[in-house]
Amino acid sequence: MISLTLPLILAHETYKSFLSYYGRNSYSMQKQSLFSPTTDPKQKKLPLAVAGLVLGFLSCKIFGIFSGVPAVICGHISLSKIKSEPENYITAKRLAVSGLFLGYTGIAMTIVLVVGLLMLYFDWGPFEIL
Repeated sequence: MISLTLPLILAHETYKSFLSYYGRNSYSMQKQSLFSPTTDPKQKKLPLAVAGLVLGFLSCKIFGIFSGVPAVICGHISLSKIKSEPENYITAKRLAVSGLFLGYTGIAMTIVLVVGLLMLYFDWGPFEIL
């Protein structure tokens, strides 16, 4: 029983020392939410920008051109929405541009890979298979 209660006591003491060090009591810690906005509350989120970023990342890692093209489409659509209201979408612009970059990079990597494999298969270049 002692082996189970000792870590709990130590964790509680560590938590109390953390609260006393930062000068917060437990009431102010409960009022603070982990999901509260840290930026300007007027900023709007743009789901297409996030989708473009995720699809662009996947195009570089796994799916290539199959998720690169939707990443580029989502990025361009979100950039057009951002241009209509630039003051509301400051953080979404970074996501959209990153998604565009990753999407175009994934498409380019897929094209280079396909051309390289075709050159190897049909002996089109200076490559020789032993």
